[in-house]
Amino acid sequence: VHFRPGSFDITRFTLHADSLNASFTLKFRALSDPGWHPEYGFQLTLVAIAIDTDGRRGTGRTALPAQALYTMPDGRGYERLILVGGRMQIHDQNGKILAEYVPVEKDAAHPIGDADVGTIRFTVPLSLLGIPDPRWRVVVVAGGQDDHGGAGIGEFRAVQADRGEWNGGGRHSPEESNIYDDLVWP
Repeated sequence: VHFRPGSFDITRFTLHADSLNASFTLKFRALSDPGWHPEYGFQLTLVAIAIDTDGRRGTGRTALPAQALYTMPDGRGYERLILVGGRMQIHDQNGKILAEYVPVEKDAAHPIGDADVGTIRFTVPLSLLGIPDPRWRVVVVAGGQDDHGGAGIGEFRAVQADRGEWNGGGRHSPEESNIYDDLVWP
């Protein structure tokens, strides 16, 4: 009942960089915010942004973590991964957490998510990602978030054939992922 239709539908992704930071904007058809954690600005959507920083086939990690069950398309791999949900984490290709942002109560004045307009915005220092260049390729995936009632990142909510109280629905075969939408750029 708390999931708004469109909470997993990515409609736009932008990445802008200056000499110090990379700014990310993710637009969704809708976002949910049941109000449990106003410091997030949205809830129930989990996003993974996989960045191939070297642009070479056969390098980087190919499987997304957090129960995504998603393999990068077209022989792509990633060297940096940003998970965004009830907090934000930046991982290297080995799964090591390089940085983490945990929203606190005072962040409710300026949360990274805005469910009213279906947008998530945040900035990451380039020291954690590297300098963007034309070789960068990005895959963004979205699905339901399951933090098991603990707040935070959690993992991608399981998707079964039929939706249930604790799982999403729509899976057609056991080989499909727990991801509802992906955006491959370029």
